[in-house]
Amino acid sequence: MADNEWGYTCENGPATWIEKFPQARGTRQSPVDIVTSRVKSGASLPPLKWRYSVNHPRSIVNPGYCWRVDENGNKSIHLHSTGPATWIEKFPQARGTRQSPVDIVTSRVKSGASLPPLKWRYSVNHPRSIVNPGYCWRVDENGYDSELKGGPLNNDVYKLQQWHCHWGALNGEGSEHTVDGRSFSGELHLVHWNTSKYHSFGEAAGKPDGLAVLGVLLMVGSKHRELDKVVQLLPFVQHKGDKVTFCEPLDPAKLLPTKTAYWTYPGSLTTPPCTESVIWLLFKEPVQVSAEQLSLMRKLKCGEASCGVEAMELLHNYRPTLPLGNRELREYGGN
Repeated sequence: MADNEWGYTCENGPATWIEKFPQARGTRQSPVDIVTSRVKSGASLPPLKWRYSVNHPRSIVNPGYCWRVDENGNKSIHLHSTGPATWIEKFPQARGTRQSPVDIVTSRVKSGASLPPLKWRYSVNHPRSIVNPGYCWRVDENGYDSELKGGPLNNDVYKLQQWHCHWGALNGEGSEHTVDGRSFSGELHLVHWNTSKYHSFGEAAGKPDGLAVLGVLLMVGSKHRELDKVVQLLPFVQHKGDKVTFCEPLDPAKLLPTKTAYWTYPGSLTTPPCTESVIWLLFKEPVQVSAEQLSLMRKLKCGEASCGVEAMELLHNYRPTLPLGNRELREYGGN
């Protein structure tokens, strides 16, 4: 629409717009009067969030009817077109009834039947890769030996593929799962695949029992020494696509809490393609990390180095909780 075709004078004001712009006659026109007595309470939705670039050139324009600031195509305006609310458009499974994360409503939790204890064994001395895929930091185990079994995994054995973290812009938010509505400052995910039934991680990721994820809730407190081996290398993977290899001994078992009680339910990956292939094992006891460690995570960029100053900081990377529906949520191992 040409700016000079309309305005706010008697010659080209709102009363005349219907002559040149037929949609101005429509039944979905704005603005409206908000009559609060007619307002209905909305269903539960994820919170509305925003984040904008601060340091980039803008244009201030006078089009003849207002002042306007143009963002000049800054990449930050596209961030929310790819967020969790849009995933259902490209990834149909994100609409499913077995999606994760969920709110752990403790009053709905059922005590699990007697099961063999959950057991894990991880390789300590082998080269690992730290990667920035643009939405988190991730440690790839590079195929080395490991084992997770027991609990609700029946007789199957699962192997550690990778582990990564989710966090928020502020301490006290950032975990994907919540407990009775309470968020934590982050959440660590150790992703395993079923080697008893499938030949590769890719094959397992598409099967209902293909993956088992150990979830560890993070709260602000003391520095986590084992995790710090990764955190101190994050400046070397600042941008999307960055990758480093490190050979320092690291034991993933030391990332887990001392108490082994956990909640379990059938769910999905919390990032696209949101495949409904995960047996979730979320530890009840949070693990402490320092505020400084979380601050280093937030300095990661979600864009490539070629984006320069337009590579926005990865301040939050968690998916909002989704309905548990008819799924059964069970607990094992006491409090």
